[in-house]
Amino acid sequence: MDEIANPGYEEPPLAPELGAGPVDFAAQIEKDWAWQRWGDFAPVTIGKTYRPRTDQPVRYLPVHLGDELIGYLWASVTDDAAAFQFLLPGDSVGFRANAWWIDEMMQLQESGVPPLQALRSRVGAPEDPKGGRIDADAEERTAPSLDALKEIARR
Repeated sequence: MDEIANPGYEEPPLAPELGAGPVDFAAQIEKDWAWQRWGDFAPVTIGKTYRPRTDQPVRYLPVHLGDELIGYLWASVTDDAAAFQFLLPGDSVGFRANAWWIDEMMQLQESGVPPLQALRSRVGAPEDPKGGRIDADAEERTAPSLDALKEIARR
């Protein structure tokens, strides 16, 4: 029945071949899921939120949930990009926070708020049980690129 319904379909491998060396699962998740495989989300997010990537410098603020750092909210200095970067390797807390921040950023972008202003608008706001909070005394920092921020986010 599977062959009739999906001719030529092959199951993707569940794990890398044994002996292939260490696998960076966080990098794979980030590559496949978090940024490039929007798939079903595309109709919901495209044009309704800031771009999730930039080659420009980014300003960022730490996001905490309770006493734990869970990631960074960032915005591009010069273009229309802003998003949440969870700590790497990712975990369920980071993924849940990322989903919350996507929704939050969509609302801010739809309201016409520029990315840097969106970043700063969340400073001192009450903690969300999924998305966390940015403390009122959080220091805004600059990373030379989004890739540099991702290195900062590696635990």
